[in-house]
Amino acid sequence: MFDSKEIAKRALREAEVIAKKQKSRTRILSATGICCVCAALAVTAAIYLPTNTAAPGYVSIDDEAIPIAQPANNNTNDERENGFYLIPYIDEATMQTGTTATDLILKNPTGNGCDLAFEILLAETGETLFESQQVKPSWKIESVEFKRPLNEGEYEAVLKVKVYNPDSFDIIRIINVDFLIKCIENS
Repeated sequence: MFDSKEIAKRALREAEVIAKKQKSRTRILSATGICCVCAALAVTAAIYLPTNTAAPGYVSIDDEAIPIAQPANNNTNDERENGFYLIPYIDEATMQTGTTATDLILKNPTGNGCDLAFEILLAETGETLFESQQVKPSWKIESVEFKRPLNEGEYEAVLKVKVYNPDSFDIIRIINVDFLIKCIENS
């Protein structure tokens, strides 16, 4: 990753060296201008170049995820050492016919040391309605959109939560949570 401050400092030092050697006001201004352009390019590159490009065997972080507004956890007991992970629990979800939008919010709770990925399937057919990429701890997906609309009715579904090893990014556990999807007629 680019460190724009370090690049800017380095460019300024190089400009000073050039300026001292040349001892010319015009060349000092030119060198300073070049340094400013280099610093601006470094900052632009640091901002606009992707920072979560996937390495082999690594699932990309979900772009739809946003931070969860929660107070800091001051608990010193780390339950993850005993193989426990916090996962979201869903009792039911609601949506309207003819749309793909749901009222679901999928969170990776604060305090988890692992990324989570979510998949929602219809229990009866196994059809995948939604699939996320990895979501970091303290982040959430606020707008879950299914791949297709559902007809009016109630559907048994499964939230498949994939727990990733923070070092190797391998899936270390898959947890299934059964829930109900209620699809209601538009009013």
